[in-house]
Amino acid sequence: MMKYQYKSYDESIPRSIYPKFHIYSHVLRFPSSKMFIGGLSWQTTAEGLREYFSKFGDINEVMVMKDPTTRRSRGFGFVTFSDPSSVDKVLTLAAHELDGKKIDPKVAFPRRAHPK
Repeated sequence: MMKYQYKSYDESIPRSIYPKFHIYSHVLRFPSSKMFIGGLSWQTTAEGLREYFSKFGDINEVMVMKDPTTRRSRGFGFVTFSDPSSVDKVLTLAAHELDGKKIDPKVAFPRRAHPK
């Protein structure tokens, strides 16, 4: 059986990771200003999240996701910065802590960009 050969148009990308890169390549061309914030305390509010992340840049939107029935935090949220370079500032810091819990900020990708 013949294996499919991925052709990399950018030789700086190792062929072993090209399939993964290809999935995200359209996202990487457009820097994201939205971050997924995981590991939030159930006590963390949108205001607290805004206060913590405002030191990295101007914020357009903050959301703490809540259970529709109980209205309790689901332990994650989203922060959207006005400038994508603020995301880089967040990611350069090794550890983040908010309301006594270590939180895990990541670049938020559109749902369709995630591999299945």
